[in-house]
Parts: sequence; C-alpha cells; structure tokens
Amino acid sequence: MSDVPQSQRDFIRDAIWRLVESNKGTLAEEYANAEEQGLVPRKSNEYGMDAKKYGERLIDDARRKGWL
Repeated sequence: MSDVPQSQRDFIRDAIWRLVESNKGTLAEEYANAEEQGLVPRKSNEYGMDAKKYGERLIDDARRKGWL
C-alpha cells in the first residue's frame, strides 16, 4: 500500500483487486461451480476450455477492462 493519497473509489478498486489476485483460484472455482449448475451458461466453448480456466480468463479480462 502506498502513502500517496488516493480517491476512495481508487482505494476500494485496488483493495478488491488485491483480494481477487490472492483468491483467484477460489473465485475461478466458484465460477466453475456456478457454470456446472447452469447458473451462468456460456454461449459457446470454441476452444474446449474447462469452466475453471474460463473463470480465470474472465477474472483477467475484468481486470484488463476495468470492470471493477
């Protein structure tokens, strides 16, 4: 954590991502479980990726696109 002041929004976003990064495997497993239960169906699986790997990719994509 930096001593440089930051906005509340930036602090929360950074805190969320620290938690995401340290729990990425668990979050991906949660996604995989939800997909297997039919709660988050994929429209396609062109590359034959398993649900956990796909969850990890979604987490990376969310970070890259700034969704949180």
